[in-house]
Amino acid sequence: MSNHYHLVIRIDKEKGRAWSDKEVARRWKQLYSWPLLVEVYLKGQGSTAEIAKAQEIIEVWRKRLSDLSWYMRCLNEHLARMANKEDYCTGRFWDRSYASMHPRH
Repeated sequence: MSNHYHLVIRIDKEKGRAWSDKEVARRWKQLYSWPLLVEVYLKGQGSTAEIAKAQEIIEVWRKRLSDLSWYMRCLNEHLARMANKEDYCTGRFWDRSYASMHPRH
């Protein structure tokens, strides 16, 4: 397997900023689970402090969903887990590939 790949990615940060909290949370849930605090908030429940914290969490998700570095991190982690499973090994996939191609003296 090659140790690199090429992607063409277009990120529309303005579109992401326009999403409602519910839309951000829906998109996030396609990748990860929600904390109970966010579930309660999206049902229209919770104390003032809980609502504020849930909105803070969703704002972090909003930024991550339009962050190229975050996307690449998630993609590389997924690819590394698949390759490690296929090779019956554990550890840092990308470091190993680089090290095997560039031995230290």
